[in-house]
Amino acid sequence: VTEQVTYNRTAIVDKVTGQIIGYSTTGGDTVDQTDGDKAWTAVDNKSDWDSVTSPDLSSKGYLAPDLATVAQQTVTPGDKDVTVNVSYDHDVVPVNPTNPQTPGTPINPDDP
Repeated sequence: VTEQVTYNRTAIVDKVTGQIIGYSTTGGDTVDQTDGDKAWTAVDNKSDWDSVTSPDLSSKGYLAPDLATVAQQTVTPGDKDVTVNVSYDHDVVPVNPTNPQTPGTPINPDDP
């Protein structure tokens, strides 16, 4: 599962000097924040990675995952990508033949 959180900020630029004079956290054209680090806003107000339940793969021969659910996590601007690995062990099924046969004649490695 891949999840993404996107942050944007709107810089207000002085038309004469070309310098950034501040930021708008509402997307308008007036400065309401002068600290660029605090001016980031989450697109669609979504600032979390949702929790994800690991699928049940028992029908495919796997045991329960080592992590049943990956928890919801709040993401802030500047956070790096996060990888969470969920491991499944393969279910071991013993094989007991019902009618074992006597093995054939061994092959001579010098005369295959």
